[in-house]
Amino acid sequence: MVALLLGAGNVTTTDLLGNGLKNLLQQPDQVQILRDNPSLITNAIEEMLRYEGPVTFTGRIAVDDRELAGCPMHRGQSVTLAIGAANYDPRLHKDPHKFDVTREDIDHLAFGGGRRYCLGAPLARLEAQIGLETLLARFPNLRMPEQELVWKTVPGFRGLEKLIEQRIGVKGMGFGAAVNPAPGKRRLGDVLRECQPEDLLKFGMIPEFI
Repeated sequence: MVALLLGAGNVTTTDLLGNGLKNLLQQPDQVQILRDNPSLITNAIEEMLRYEGPVTFTGRIAVDDRELAGCPMHRGQSVTLAIGAANYDPRLHKDPHKFDVTREDIDHLAFGGGRRYCLGAPLARLEAQIGLETLLARFPNLRMPEQELVWKTVPGFRGLEKLIEQRIGVKGMGFGAAVNPAPGKRRLGDVLRECQPEDLLKFGMIPEFI
């Protein structure tokens, strides 16, 4: 179980940040919205999960005979579910092909659902939030130049091999939680914010970028 959490949590969170940062920087107006209103960071993470999450499909075993959307399923049959397609359902999301950090009521399936809901979802959200906050605060003039995107060839996962960024190290705006740590203790976010980007790379918190 520990190995599963470490492996799955590392790869998926890294890809979540890489995919999310790509989509964010491709639309500078969305970056500015986050800088103007840092409280939208958590909402932005949910939109990143919906728009281009790190997992594209999952599998289930039918427990009985049934029909879903006109498709017959039989007990014991393996069923493949396209998470990415579900997250673009226009019945659930208005203008689903638009990346919008202000989107309301984001009901995505990036972490699955029901009894099979991802055990590491809270940790993934926390890591992504800290990573995004740190990058935006440390590099207020972060840009993504034109480049050929190379995707990993891992079935069921979607993530970049690398993401080339242009960074200008100017003092940035403050992002961070307002919760104070207990006396003598330090918040994880404070520790990570003191790290250099290359340190976050070593921790597996962000994908390789140049």
